[in-house]
Amino acid sequence: MSLENRFVDLIGEGYDLVIRTGHLDDSNLIARHILDSHWTICAAPAYISRRGKPQVPEDLLEHNCLIYSYQESGARDWLFNRYGEVYPLRVSGNFSTNNAAALRRAALAGHGLAYVPRCLVYSDLQSGQLVELLPRQVGKILGIYAVYSYSRQPPRKIKLLIEYIRSRYMDIKHYF
Repeated sequence: MSLENRFVDLIGEGYDLVIRTGHLDDSNLIARHILDSHWTICAAPAYISRRGKPQVPEDLLEHNCLIYSYQESGARDWLFNRYGEVYPLRVSGNFSTNNAAALRRAALAGHGLAYVPRCLVYSDLQSGQLVELLPRQVGKILGIYAVYSYSRQPPRKIKLLIEYIRSRYMDIKHYF
């Protein structure tokens, strides 16, 4: 097992199975949808008390938005829903990182607003260490997939592993 926070070459690097989040384009791979990961905007109560609570997405233009640069689409282009359509809003801030844990810590320390997968901050939201902002308007939802090569039939153990992973994710789907 390899735990990587990078996009690996499934075939070239010899992986039997990978778990991927995002949009899948490669037709040489088979993807089994596990569940969807909803993103959230959150901040520490101390930050909100200092800077105020945004009421509409455009209010974010007046806030320090912490940038998660690992995202596949524009890290500064946060996605929102308006009348059933998704649109981007370009935000700015004084901190950018490709590490989700560092972004979470910056938000917990009150340095700004974070736009992250809900599962990353679920416990912080439940405990009140972070507050969810604009929950009905955030528009980023990414699928989580078990992915394997199209060129070969997966062994039974890989099929069983996919089913096990899917069942474990379903047990905690409220985190997502």
